[in-house]
Amino acid sequence: MYVIWNLTRVCPWNCSFCCVSTIYARGKEKARIIAEQKKKELSFVQKIKVLKMIAKKNMTIDFSGGDPLYFKDDFAIVKKATELLPPERINVSMTGCELTQVKIKLLKKVNMVEFTLDNLPGRENPFRPRGFNCSSMLAMKRLAEVGIKVSAVTILYNTTISEKNLQSIFELLCKNGIQEWDILKYIPVGRGMGYKKIVPTDEQY
Repeated sequence: MYVIWNLTRVCPWNCSFCCVSTIYARGKEKARIIAEQKKKELSFVQKIKVLKMIAKKNMTIDFSGGDPLYFKDDFAIVKKATELLPPERINVSMTGCELTQVKIKLLKKVNMVEFTLDNLPGRENPFRPRGFNCSSMLAMKRLAEVGIKVSAVTILYNTTISEKNLQSIFELLCKNGIQEWDILKYIPVGRGMGYKKIVPTDEQY
């Protein structure tokens, strides 16, 4: 069994069509927003209990979010997973923000690290914050250079589904030693419910 575990909904990005309706904390309200959201999530002790339950089964975990390494306690959950599970049963889907040496050291102990890349870095995307794709690509490149297996994920919607865009992403990933590329259909859920018009036609797919 493959388990996708959204450790938190808090995310450093604010994508307008986010499928999990992440919580974007910023400015003077950041501390309050985070505090309110943390109250709605499992406590550290509860998360450890869930992790131990999963570890007893033959399951693979994909830690996701939000950003699963955004909070220190969630970082500790992933670290604990590397102590309870073999590397091949742990994946991490994260953002490229604040990729520290401490995080890189932890990510060397998992099977694969996944980032979303919808366009080439520097190209404007009306549904992603400025710098999103650049951050993802820089993080992927940095991890690949130290031998960490990296996967890129491209979501297909009207802005990304062109052959030219997909070919350019493919060439960039090959150039930077990215070993896996997942291409996903766009499903309008979460905040994406308001963006049904960008779902590609069957002909485009």
